Amino acid sequence: AGPTQGITPPHQFHLVVLEFAPTFPRNESAFVANFQIVVDYNEGQPKSLRVAGRAWEPRLSFCRGQPTVMFPPTCSGIASSMTCQIKNVSEVPISFECRIPSRYRNLFWFADPFGQLLPLESSSKVAHFCPNSEKVFSAPMYCVAKCVEDPDNTVEGPLKSLMPPAIGMEDAAPTYVLQFVGHGKGPAISLDPDNLDLGAVRANDEVKNQVVILNSSSLTVHYSVAFAFVEQPGAPPKDVGEGALVLGRSDGSVAGRCTETLEITFVSPCRGRFEYRITVTPKGGSEVSPGARGVSLTLRAEVQYPYIQIADLRTASATLQPQSMMWIQFQVD
Repeated sequence: AGPTQGITPPHQFHLVVLEFAPTFPRNESAFVANFQIVVDYNEGQPKSLRVAGRAWEPRLSFCRGQPTVMFPPTCSGIASSMTCQIKNVSEVPISFECRIPSRYRNLFWFADPFGQLLPLESSSKVAHFCPNSEKVFSAPMYCVAKCVEDPDNTVEGPLKSLMPPAIGMEDAAPTYVLQFVGHGKGPAISLDPDNLDLGAVRANDEVKNQVVILNSSSLTVHYSVAFAFVEQPGAPPKDVGEGALVLGRSDGSVAGRCTETLEITFVSPCRGRFEYRITVTPKGGSEVSPGARGVSLTLRAEVQYPYIQIADLRTASATLQPQSMMWIQFQVD
């Protein structure tokens, strides 16, 4: 308190500044003090002034007390988001900053990591997650909270000279930790069409077609292409079926939000039912990732021989022969 003594003229008043400067926080209970005011040196009957003050440490609550934030399964190259609720559980204004270690910022980030909260106020921050491969990712999120200085507590003017010098103390800046966990899925690629029927095809005729590979993520996807011949009743031998189909490429890459065209050529030397399963599998780097799931399409074709039908048979021979003998002579069924 200051000044600690003085003279008050009749019918006047005197200002005494009481300063509350706690050296440690006590969120649960208040600091209480009693000041004895002695009037006209009558120490036997002092006046008592009881004061109380609260010293709050910045305190936040995240996601209703949950220590972990789980993002939904997300395809590689596609960003998902999760809303994190932040509440000021203290009775002082707080400013905060959400921080993610730099080595994880390509996977997890905040569009706006800063904020301020009034006493007992809540707000929301949107966190984003974008995986670059098919696996589980985890990163810590640190939140630094600081008290916001109340301008009403600033002493200005002549009374400032009566204030004792401020004690050199650093502002409390508690750090809170929250764990982010996200599950990355394979790249979002698809085929158009996902089912291809060549219909009736003549043997030894070359049939060409195209399949579009669509990458709906924002990352470049490397892929491999393979096909398998489906053996079924009425189908030719497996080696004949595998030799009848030729793919334009066995691997490649497609940029984010772009498409690539896969050429397909089909030539069959014999008739029969042909069915294939063509699979495009994303690769991690130069190798196919273990457990990587590809997208498939079914290719079908019904191969037939070209044929003619003899409706009538005539001869210019001088000797007439029965028509049945002419069919036998020409070896026609």
